[in-house]
Amino acid sequence: MGGALHALIDGGLQDTQQKRYATFEELHGYCRKVAGAVGVACIAVYGSDDTERAETLGVALQLINIVRDVREDWELGRVYLPQDELAAYGVTEDDLAAGHTTPHWQALMAFQATRARAYLHDGLELLDSLDSRSAACVGTFAGLYRATLDRIEARGFDVFEGSLRLSRLTKLRIVGAGLLR
Repeated sequence: MGGALHALIDGGLQDTQQKRYATFEELHGYCRKVAGAVGVACIAVYGSDDTERAETLGVALQLINIVRDVREDWELGRVYLPQDELAAYGVTEDDLAAGHTTPHWQALMAFQATRARAYLHDGLELLDSLDSRSAACVGTFAGLYRATLDRIEARGFDVFEGSLRLSRLTKLRIVGAGLLR
């Protein structure tokens, strides 16, 4: 667990120094530090030793945060979307500043969402190594993130306008489903 906490601190420091990520590989390293490490630290509490799945789940949640927070991060001078992927989809930082949901933007974000869902799917295998109470907690938390990604996708990946918060009813449904797991 000490290694996970050191990684988290390193990730926090990295966040104060690095504002752009050239490739997904580079971004993935950052995500492992700031979110994967949280997953690894938490499994000690939950009673699992599946550090690989815990890290993967943490990365998945961070990838969803990145999709959700594009506008907020831009306003803070940060772009977490990999620069090579922005270029490959024909999206510029001027497009981010303007906040337009063009077909190029939607294609880029659909790619990001697909990747986040793949990490989420793999990371949720962690639930098999947890007791029922811990699995309900982790599953509910991940369900809230999945629902946020679903909402973003349903809005055509418009993360620039309006609230992306889940309704209370949606949150209650996800909590209820987690408890019934």
